[in-house]
Amino acid sequence: MFPLIFHVYQGTFMSKYSIFFLLASLLFLTACDGVSTDEITIDNNWKHHSLPNGMKYHFYYKKNEPVEIRLLVHTGSIQETEKQSGYAHFLEHMAFNGSKHYKGNAIVSELEKTGLEFGPDMNAFTTYDLTSYKLSLPDDAHMDKALTWFRDIGDGLSLDKAQIEAEKGVVLGEMRVSRPKEEPFGEQMYHFVIKDTILDKHDVLGSEKSIKQLDPEQLTKFYRKWYIPNNSELLITGDFDLSRADKLVTTKFSDWKSRPIDHRNLSEISHLQHFPAKMFVLPQGSPSLISLTFPAGVSYYKTLTDQRQGMQNTLINNLITNRLQNRAIEKKIEYSRIDADTINIENIQYNYIDIDFSEKKRSEIQHFLATELANLRDYGVSQTELDTALAPYRSKLKNIDAQWKKKTSQEIIEDQEYALATNEAYQSKNSYRENLNLFLKKVDIKHLNQRLHQQLSSQQHLNVFALPAEKAKKIDRATWLKNNNKEFVFTMAQSGQQLKDKKIVDSLVTLEAPGKIVTANEDKKNHLYRWKLENGIEVWLKREPKAANNMYLSYFAQGSELLLPKDLIPAMEMSYDAFMRSGLCGLNAIQLNDFLTRNDTTLYPQLGYDQRGLYLTTIQKHLDTAFSLLHQAAINAKLDRTQFNAVKSNLAKEREAYLNSPAGQFRAEVNTAIYGKNTLYQLSSTQALQDVTADQIDKVYQLLFRHKDDFKLVIVADIDPKVIASYLKRYVANISYISGKLSPRTVSLKQIHEKLVVQKSNEDSTVYFTDFSSEHPLQTSKELFSITLLKKIVDTRMTAQLREKEGLDYSPYLGFGSSKASGITSLFFSLTINPDDKNKAEKAVNTLISDLNNGITSEELATAKTQLLTEIKREQHDVSKQLSLLTSYISEGYDINAYAHPQNIIDQITTKDVNQTWKTLTGRNSQRLNAFLVHKSSDK
Repeated sequence: MFPLIFHVYQGTFMSKYSIFFLLASLLFLTACDGVSTDEITIDNNWKHHSLPNGMKYHFYYKKNEPVEIRLLVHTGSIQETEKQSGYAHFLEHMAFNGSKHYKGNAIVSELEKTGLEFGPDMNAFTTYDLTSYKLSLPDDAHMDKALTWFRDIGDGLSLDKAQIEAEKGVVLGEMRVSRPKEEPFGEQMYHFVIKDTILDKHDVLGSEKSIKQLDPEQLTKFYRKWYIPNNSELLITGDFDLSRADKLVTTKFSDWKSRPIDHRNLSEISHLQHFPAKMFVLPQGSPSLISLTFPAGVSYYKTLTDQRQGMQNTLINNLITNRLQNRAIEKKIEYSRIDADTINIENIQYNYIDIDFSEKKRSEIQHFLATELANLRDYGVSQTELDTALAPYRSKLKNIDAQWKKKTSQEIIEDQEYALATNEAYQSKNSYRENLNLFLKKVDIKHLNQRLHQQLSSQQHLNVFALPAEKAKKIDRATWLKNNNKEFVFTMAQSGQQLKDKKIVDSLVTLEAPGKIVTANEDKKNHLYRWKLENGIEVWLKREPKAANNMYLSYFAQGSELLLPKDLIPAMEMSYDAFMRSGLCGLNAIQLNDFLTRNDTTLYPQLGYDQRGLYLTTIQKHLDTAFSLLHQAAINAKLDRTQFNAVKSNLAKEREAYLNSPAGQFRAEVNTAIYGKNTLYQLSSTQALQDVTADQIDKVYQLLFRHKDDFKLVIVADIDPKVIASYLKRYVANISYISGKLSPRTVSLKQIHEKLVVQKSNEDSTVYFTDFSSEHPLQTSKELFSITLLKKIVDTRMTAQLREKEGLDYSPYLGFGSSKASGITSLFFSLTINPDDKNKAEKAVNTLISDLNNGITSEELATAKTQLLTEIKREQHDVSKQLSLLTSYISEGYDINAYAHPQNIIDQITTKDVNQTWKTLTGRNSQRLNAFLVHKSSDK
């Protein structure tokens, strides 16, 4: 598992190991017929232009989509000299801190008034060789303002010395968050792979020293050198006037002066040439891990053959993952995560195989992994395994028109941004369809198994053994690494065994008699259909064309943890994992997972603090299968007791590690301080989990899923209501329940008398957490919208005061939670700060709270309303979010008219309403906790 900071860019280097694997894998790909050229056909919906000064700009029109704009400057940390370390990234920050047309942070406040939010809609990022500026507009009404700022970025940034000095604190805060002292596995692996390469010398953030000593004059020189039109590109997608946009770009950017571009270093690296076994020490409380990493060629697609090679590589990784996960279940192996995947590092690519586990199980896990990889190496996968793994590819091919139609303007622009950064082609739909079809026609199990054999036989791979810090203290590291690697290599060198192929289940049988629909109504005003079934279930359908061929479904009831007696809480925490390894409908977990994959269906139990139920997705072809699975999961989920001990032991070990970690100890002490022991939001102890019985898991299911308790079903799909009604009769109206509604336990807040300081951190930073809790759950949709508006206002003030003015934290966080079941609502702030700024941070947060006590302004409320309406409009393009939102409204009992017509409620909200909401949450009837997670050696 590698970190998310990897990026893929143009490059031409290929190591000898990459060439070996690539040639071996192209045995059948290059022999494919039916394609006259190997060129990737570009999508001609993109319109490409350029100005005389060399700036390129690209338009993609898509009706009824928000407008997305990006400004790309092809410069990053690779272009920096040693004395300019971190300058490219720092310049990105300074674009928000003053320019020709927008003084100070005015651009942020100006764009916020149009409905944008800093972060989600206004943002930027810097990599080794690219800086990208992002604006997500609701429409093209404010394109002029957006392009004015982007033009300012070109050569009109103020780079004011006072602003530069203030921004140093923000960037140093970003370092605190993204460069922890205890590095996770992905970060350590990344640094090892790039060691002694050009990337190693050009950290994007720079160093603490380089930022503190940053020279404004040198920053300006760097800016003038690289921010030029012939080194920049502009992208616009969505529903906008193409002619007007072209005129705006021409008018605003034509006077940007070009200059010759100096030689630019390329962010290209080569694969590892040496493969010593490595040991990494992980953060306290982390799971242990073993990882195998293999060089896998170049990362970019220049031809159709390259793309099919990528498809094959992904397929092989999926086959490895599926085999290992299935065998782990068969053998009742205790693991946290198994994953085989690909990661791109600039111009090169690696395949990796990871497995996470408890250190106590290392010998067993390593033997399991080595043995199973030997089986794969020597005998490959079966045709049944291949057919299952190919099912998603075939589904993608069948549904490519619908999926292409669903693409949002944001997805389109991000794909093009990636293509420009890597010098790849933005592929047309038909080109992709033809190539995917060709791949599926020619995929061959013999060649796939040859590829598996070649990869798993190669000595050119890296074995990494990792364990948490608390375990590493107890061993001689060199001896430990030598012994573990020797044992693993020896086991994997043994001959593998051929496994028996598994029987395929093609269909499910449901013999229940159909039920009845009591009432059926169409809510034309809100575009909803509603049914009441004879068993009491309420069903809601939102007919949504954007769902295309898919159906999204949520089956749920209000309440969860507080409906159970306290002695069943540990069993509830274990239930998700237990049922995920238990199967359904007479199928074991392996058979069920394969069946779901083959039928384009997902099914997950949901067990939250306030709600329980099932989440399901499928395509219209498999509605029978999906509703049959829903029926069985609702009435007849059975614990696989042969898997129970493995689930229990694994969860207990994970919990022990987490509760011994700094984050786990901090969370436990904060929750205890607010709610008291053994009440609400408490994680069960290791011993409590070890004491859970299989009968208790069954009892949790019976209480939460089988008792008659106002269950509801929400569906979002583009399906005729008559069709849905037929499935409701056959599979939902006949769900039977045990009579007797459950009554929730009551909880209350603990009296808080002083602040909490937890000396458990291993980091050179302090976490500052402030929580306001009150016994006042949200009751109405108006209160819900008031809270949402308040959050946006407070978020804006936090960014302005805590980040920009005080430089305390890169991303101060505001959280909110409200539970009708418990009757408790919480509003909390969290900052990661320099330990020396503890008093400064307390003072700044108190000032923020005091200012809010004095009330918000009408201008702030107007801005927040515009932002909220913009957010709601954007979420209408995301079908899964529509399902989540509609489920929330129905579950919480909010006015359904507010869901369909939110502006009617939002328009009614006044500053008085929002100020009252703030007072309710933080006033005299609330309790405040100040908590600090500090270094274990801190003097507090």
